[in-house]
Amino acid sequence: MRERAGLTVGEGAAVMGMRQGHISAVESGPTGLSSERLRALASKVDGVNSTYVDALVALGQGNRQGDGWWAAYQGRIKQVLLDAAELDAGAVQLCTYDSTFIPVLLQTRGYATAAFERGYT
Repeated sequence: MRERAGLTVGEGAAVMGMRQGHISAVESGPTGLSSERLRALASKVDGVNSTYVDALVALGQGNRQGDGWWAAYQGRIKQVLLDAAELDAGAVQLCTYDSTFIPVLLQTRGYATAAFERGYT
């Protein structure tokens, strides 16, 4: 978000009232960021969606690597997989797109014959 705003580490630190070293620790992952500082940074980014910022705040307020089943795998598998499991556990909706998916109602002999005879347009 800092880079999207076009801010250097020093400028980002000034916006959030932090030291440059703290910004580096936040961006590399081991240190968190308060919701107030995140919102201060978001205010400097053109076109940032408030829903997006609210979701980031909610993620930050959650107990990272908390009581989920994935906590038992800490240090045994890659962090990115643990993060994905944690995000998946909190998901309330799944949206997908597949350009080659054919709904089951169209998976008939007649549909397949027509598609292959006429081709796709």
